[in-house]
Amino acid sequence: MRRPTRPFIAERKPAAPKMSVWTRLNADIAHGLEEEQEGDRPEITKASGRR
Repeated sequence: MRRPTRPFIAERKPAAPKMSVWTRLNADIAHGLEEEQEGDRPEITKASGRR
C-alpha cells in the first residue's frame, strides 16, 4: 500500500449540550400532568348536548 501524501485529519463536530436527567424528568412529569388534566375534562356529546 502506498504511503499517503497528506496526513489524516479527523474533524470533530461540536457536541450538542446534553440535557440533565432531572430536566428531562421534570419535562416528562409536566407532560403527564397535562395529559391527565385533559383526560379529566368531560366532553360534550352530540346525543345528550350536556357535559
